[in-house]
Amino acid sequence: EPVAELHGRLGPRLWAILLMVALYRMPDFVSGVMANPLYKTVGYSLPEIAAVTKLYGVWVGIFASFVAGWAIARLGLYPTFVVGGVLAAASNLSFSWLSFGSPEVWRLTVAISVDNFAGGFAGTALIAYMSGLTGAGFAASQYALLSSLYALPGKLVAGSAGFVVAAFGFPVFFALTAAI
Repeated sequence: EPVAELHGRLGPRLWAILLMVALYRMPDFVSGVMANPLYKTVGYSLPEIAAVTKLYGVWVGIFASFVAGWAIARLGLYPTFVVGGVLAAASNLSFSWLSFGSPEVWRLTVAISVDNFAGGFAGTALIAYMSGLTGAGFAASQYALLSSLYALPGKLVAGSAGFVVAAFGFPVFFALTAAI
């Protein structure tokens, strides 16, 4: 019933919407599995990685969620959703940049700031978008379906990330994830 109601309300547009939801965060899922190997390859120590990604980066993502909420209120859901998708994909270029330099903490901080801000912004926009798609009578089931769908393609493709890095290197890999 939840799927039938969604299809009845959205009609043929549902297939395009499902495809968009499935592909929206794919660059992050594909690139995410190679972030730690990149940090180690560049030469960052485990304490540096932990401090920047876990202690600092989390706060950047939380801040980005507030900014996305503000953007939704000011600009509307769809413009914020588009900006979030572009930011999240483009943020992978910060990892390409990181792979070219020496292991300086400020460089890691910049890359993590860009990535976590874009990810927090895009994630908030996606949650708001998917929430808006659900019908009142089936909100939990429809949201569960949509949230499962958005992770699936990226998780499936992410398994090949190591092969791409081995063949082309980190800079090209992260540029490709931005292009996805």
